Amino acid sequence: MFANDTFLDDRIEGPPSNDHTPQPINKQKVLTDLRTLIARITTLLSIVNHSKYEVEIQHLGFGFFNVNDWIEFADMHHMHYFTHKLVILKLKLFSLKIIKINRLIQVVKHEGNS
Repeated sequence: MFANDTFLDDRIEGPPSNDHTPQPINKQKVLTDLRTLIARITTLLSIVNHSKYEVEIQHLGFGFFNVNDWIEFADMHHMHYFTHKLVILKLKLFSLKIIKINRLIQVVKHEGNS
């Protein structure tokens, strides 16, 4: 997975607690939480970079990761979702084009019958 810098095609089932993940209240809450997360990550990276310890923590789906693995995994995880978002946006745009084409066809048919 890390060598390819991408996720495998296998679907990994998370813990049952994932079924009840609350959604954010609004966009501002998401932005505030992201800023807080960035600040925390920056602090943690500083601590980790100066640490003399090598620790691995288990990911339930992929085994044990060291700190560098976790950082790479987080980056891959976010890129994975950005890719999904791009696909969804492209599909929406394609759908809108189809709708416009269908409307144009209806107008042409209607004018042809007049």
